[in-house]
Amino acid sequence: TTNREATLRILKIPYDVMSLDIGSATRDFRSVPGASEYAISTRPISELVKLIEKEESFLCKKIENKTLSGPLGIVIVGGGAAGIELSLAMRARWGAISDNGKKMSVTLLDSNDRLVPSESLPCRKAMENVMKKYEIEVKHNVVVTEVTSTHVRVVSTDKDRNSGYDECGMIPYTHCIWATGAESHPLSRDLHHQCGLSITERGWIEVNQHLQSISHPNIFAAGDCCEIVFPSEDDTEKKKSPPKAGVYAVRSG
Repeated sequence: TTNREATLRILKIPYDVMSLDIGSATRDFRSVPGASEYAISTRPISELVKLIEKEESFLCKKIENKTLSGPLGIVIVGGGAAGIELSLAMRARWGAISDNGKKMSVTLLDSNDRLVPSESLPCRKAMENVMKKYEIEVKHNVVVTEVTSTHVRVVSTDKDRNSGYDECGMIPYTHCIWATGAESHPLSRDLHHQCGLSITERGWIEVNQHLQSISHPNIFAAGDCCEIVFPSEDDTEKKKSPPKAGVYAVRSG
């Protein structure tokens, strides 16, 4: 965008006011080798639903034709709220069609040392009990370095404990879902380089409380793609921009 003219490949569209509602990308999905080729991303949600339904259709056909070789192994990468919800959802959804779940394992890979670390101790204990009840294996302090067609390669971030994997750090899977949270859309950095649109170090478009760009008054941004910058005079207690979660994006309109 230059001089109030947006360029989309070779198409130039003049504008007076622009609204950027480009959402976010899935963190590390493009940078970790094999992730974009073999794993299913949670973003955009519409594609996630389509891919899960497609894989479920294949699974049902294999079960019907008795061609399913070995148990299902579901690996969820990302121990945040989305990863927790997906691990439980996959247990409920596919466990019901996979011999009542007896031939299915669900593993959640978490880079932290505990689930929902910002919550209270009773809340964390309750979550641990739920995961145990539904036989969700949680591996803490791990990051994924590569995804192959059959395994997820991980390394431990906790040097003081035995990670519990085999020596090569490979976790087998039949289906891998990438739920690592949000990172900024590549277009944000493109616009920053093209016209100086103000962004944070992580690439979020900087806006004021009215969702208006702090560098370009005629550009607005809403939802996951932006970061609200509060005026310093409001700084009695440092205000933070809402998390990159759908419920907050919907609230912003």
